[in-house]
Amino acid sequence: MPVLLQRRGSCDTSQPFLKWLGGKRELVNSRIRPLYNQAKPIGRLVEPFCGSGAVALGLNAEHALLADANPYLILLYKAIQLGEFKIAKYSNTSDDYYAARKRFNELIKDGIATKHQQNQVAAIFYYLNRHCFNGLIRFNNKGVFNAAYGKYKNTWYEDPSSYQETFAGWNFQHGGYQQTLSQVRDTDFVYLDPPYDATFTLYSKGGFTWEDQQQLAESAAALKAPVVISNNGTPRIRTLYKRLGFKFETVMVRRRISCDGNRDDAPEIIAHKNF
Repeated sequence: MPVLLQRRGSCDTSQPFLKWLGGKRELVNSRIRPLYNQAKPIGRLVEPFCGSGAVALGLNAEHALLADANPYLILLYKAIQLGEFKIAKYSNTSDDYYAARKRFNELIKDGIATKHQQNQVAAIFYYLNRHCFNGLIRFNNKGVFNAAYGKYKNTWYEDPSSYQETFAGWNFQHGGYQQTLSQVRDTDFVYLDPPYDATFTLYSKGGFTWEDQQQLAESAAALKAPVVISNNGTPRIRTLYKRLGFKFETVMVRRRISCDGNRDDAPEIIAHKNF
């Protein structure tokens, strides 16, 4: 049984409790909050790629529509929101990790039909996130979770149940970005953090192609609500966003998780429109 190294209620609910590739906690106060404040009054924060929730938590959004293509992440958030989350009964060993991963993939294969199965998936997903190598949420093309055991001597846990009150005014949805953007109102604030151009894209089954990057940018540019997008500062991304009328700046962000071991600062762009 994993030991909770922070007691319930003691964790900082302005910070995410998940490890996440490309998390935005460093950018919230320095780059995203000034734009968020500039756009007020705001009806909702809308995120089609909510990930670890770093932006919504950091902005302390009262109302939000948070979506993601990863259904197991959304099951975790909903379990917490409904007060149904429980820590999975696996310890920090290789045997337990691979047993948990096997059970997780069995549940996926079976279809996760019942509420009990959904809550079991949520619990195991959190366990896997804390114990897998570099916190890398990775699925193959068949939708099988295949990240290796991280071999951490100590694994820090926070009790996600502490976030239940924070999640009260948030609507969590599983779905693609087009489905989420179709629900945007003119009074919303939209933040887009897609899988970055020319980087790891198998965070969920199906990946994220250059065609997806183009369609996302075009859909975002057509909105009347204030829009902010983070992405890799590649030449083609810069050209695409500029053509669609986005203004952007380049920032250097430290890689917290890197599959190649490189955690140096990397250039990213923060693009925005309708301000």
